[in-house]
Amino acid sequence: MLYIVLFFWTLVIGGFSFISLLNANSIPGSLLGMAVGLGPLALTIYLGNKEKKKFALIHSNMLEAAGVVAGQGLDYSQKGTGMAVNKVAKTLTLLIDGKWKTYPFNDIRSWEAKMVTYAGSPSLRGDDMSAAGTGFYVTVKDVAQPVWRIVMTDQKTQDQWSEIFRQEIEEN
Repeated sequence: MLYIVLFFWTLVIGGFSFISLLNANSIPGSLLGMAVGLGPLALTIYLGNKEKKKFALIHSNMLEAAGVVAGQGLDYSQKGTGMAVNKVAKTLTLLIDGKWKTYPFNDIRSWEAKMVTYAGSPSLRGDDMSAAGTGFYVTVKDVAQPVWRIVMTDQKTQDQWSEIFRQEIEEN
């Protein structure tokens, strides 16, 4: 929703200022208008990239601590959450909001992939509610945080991770 508002803000304010600049009306005013129009979008893009880099570093540190090599099919991350399976140590490491914890396989109580949809919702609120409930839920033997929600919005990925859990955790 934020990007839609920023797009129209940039289009309207920045666009009118650019047209005013082309017409050579008030050059300082036009440049100021373009800065006001483009500034919020540029700042949003900059902060988003900064956040992605920060999370990539956190995820990398989690993988190192878990003893898992990135990209070998046993690690996953999306929107500030992640998980990694160490087949040798028989552990699962879960990551949420920059904090991770490693559990032995026998501390994994259950897991469930949920794809929540609010069909027919004419507003973006339905999409937000769907996204908030969709994910891969792992229940562990931990009083402090018994349920971990890993953001996972793709059905195929959920199916793959359900199978990884069956093969690595349930069958071992």
